[in-house]
Amino acid sequence: MNHFWTIKMVCNYSPAGAFGILAGRDDAINLLLSSIAMEELGLSHILNAEGEKIQYILGTLPGVSSPISTISDVLLINSSVRDTIREVTKK
Repeated sequence: MNHFWTIKMVCNYSPAGAFGILAGRDDAINLLLSSIAMEELGLSHILNAEGEKIQYILGTLPGVSSPISTISDVLLINSSVRDTIREVTKK
């Protein structure tokens, strides 16, 4: 079996197996590792978006002209980013 699965193949995985056969120990380990990798990828996208939110409010996001921000705007965004990071790191 090819272990270089696409995300679609992993997401469409069923108890009977992606290829119509029961999954063995190696398949279960590979699916677990793929699941962890996809979760990490999702978290990295969230963190990047939060970083861009901060850059936008500070006017430092490349290629984007931001409105002039007040201290209140910056503190509000900071609170929002902190809350988002707190929520995504809960386990």
